[in-house]
Amino acid sequence: MPKLDGWLGGMAYNISGRFKVNGADLDKTQKLEGMVGSIQSEKQRAIMCTKGGMFGWDNFLTHAFEDACRAIGVTEAVVTGEIVTYNDLGLIAGREAITSILNRQEQDTEGKVSTHDRHAFRKLKFVIHDVLSLDGSPVGREIPIAQRLALFSEVKNDRISVMPHEVVTEDLVTSFEALWKKHVEEERNEGVVIYGGGKRYKIKTKYTIDAAIIGVDTNAKYWQDQKE
Repeated sequence: MPKLDGWLGGMAYNISGRFKVNGADLDKTQKLEGMVGSIQSEKQRAIMCTKGGMFGWDNFLTHAFEDACRAIGVTEAVVTGEIVTYNDLGLIAGREAITSILNRQEQDTEGKVSTHDRHAFRKLKFVIHDVLSLDGSPVGREIPIAQRLALFSEVKNDRISVMPHEVVTEDLVTSFEALWKKHVEEERNEGVVIYGGGKRYKIKTKYTIDAAIIGVDTNAKYWQDQKE
């Protein structure tokens, strides 16, 4: 499968909600207007997070993941994948494009700051590259990756998809060269990920440069902390 140049992230879904972030319950309870003593509970059934620790909910991606889980009839799921966006050529735009969207904040009409730019956020997509849990049960690592991904193969969603992958058992060299040409040279992805022998391998292009250190700032914190 290709190694996309996006942000590593995870998504979780629970039909009952009950998600908490930093101890705060994400489910909201509010009174219904015009209805005496009537209370409505708004459940946040899906949540996302990034490798860097950024959490998000009640947005286009989490709503799309909730719709995907409902469509295939599951009650609970935890997946990992890549948060990506595409450029005008239809290619992965890279981490910088994701950063500019996730870190951007938009001022709304009530003077409050929203958690994401609603217009740019529409461009984000989530590509699943592993399934960790389904219907309340862990998905074991002993299950081949192709079978794990097949659990979401029926998802038909513009924002949620499964990483394209192939099972190769013969003519390994020729098959690898074809996959590399397609995913890296033509589609300009970061590399490829290979599962084999119970292990996972990331293969990327190696670049070398000739460089010389011409100066060091000994007053810099990283130097004083002896990190360099």
